[in-house]
Amino acid sequence: MTTSLDRPPVPAASAHAPVDVHWGTDSLRRSVEELWRQRALFPRVGIRVMIKGLAGTILGPFWIIVAPIVSLVGFGILFGSIAKPPSHGVPYLVFMLGGALGWSAFERVAFWGTRSFDVYRRITRNVYVPALMVPMAGSVIAAIEVTMSVVILFGALAVYWVIDGHLYLRIGPALLLAPLGVVLAVAVGWSVAFWTGTLNARARDVRLVFRWVLLIWLYITPVLYPLSSLPGALADIAALNPVVAPVEMVKEGFLGIGSVEPGRLAVTLGFVLVVGGSGAWFCARKAPGFVLSRMGIDDDDEDF
Repeated sequence: MTTSLDRPPVPAASAHAPVDVHWGTDSLRRSVEELWRQRALFPRVGIRVMIKGLAGTILGPFWIIVAPIVSLVGFGILFGSIAKPPSHGVPYLVFMLGGALGWSAFERVAFWGTRSFDVYRRITRNVYVPALMVPMAGSVIAAIEVTMSVVILFGALAVYWVIDGHLYLRIGPALLLAPLGVVLAVAVGWSVAFWTGTLNARARDVRLVFRWVLLIWLYITPVLYPLSSLPGALADIAALNPVVAPVEMVKEGFLGIGSVEPGRLAVTLGFVLVVGGSGAWFCARKAPGFVLSRMGIDDDDEDF
């Protein structure tokens, strides 16, 4: 049987013409191999969501800077002033920004991955793009947003260095835990997005429900409060949360206030292997059929 993987990529000149592609007939291994061969498409496909999202705005690219500053700094100051949670001896804003960095690496990847087949459905119907690349492509704009979170965190550290005369940034080999935590958070985000992005290609109710899932998930992740403040029952739930280890790694690496335990790390790695591996298989086999089954539906309402 001839599949889309046996055919060369569509030339740019004919990209507007529909291509008869029969996805979902190959093994996961071959899908991964095709993903690697077509890796040059990754940034090109990924950047499209940012262009669409900023189209028609007055501030344009400045929204990439303004939005995270307002949301992170504003929320951190407000929540810290009202709730006054413990922060392990560092200013609460710095504490919250450290946790939010690890959380955003997961949440932004999962968020854009879930909406990926909505954003890219015209491309996937007209030009061959590896199915696995679509949920992962949202990581491009997620990387920009996470980078802004890093800039905001370091900006806050600089401000408090001047105000308190103390640099709360941890300097030393343990600093490497922070980027490792971000990478692990991205892997968890991809693991979720393979499932939610594929299911959302079939029914867009998924992205609406997933907003609430992410909100609840945030409150059972130690971003706004230290892990040590959880009572027994919630601590047990947190032990099964695959995002806890990445968030704690980021806080430990940058600020020296995280709690990195082998058990939590094993939960995260197991989640990536089991949920991510099965999700990649599900995406490779089912997503293209879901996209093709909705051909002509909502084409003028391309959501982003």
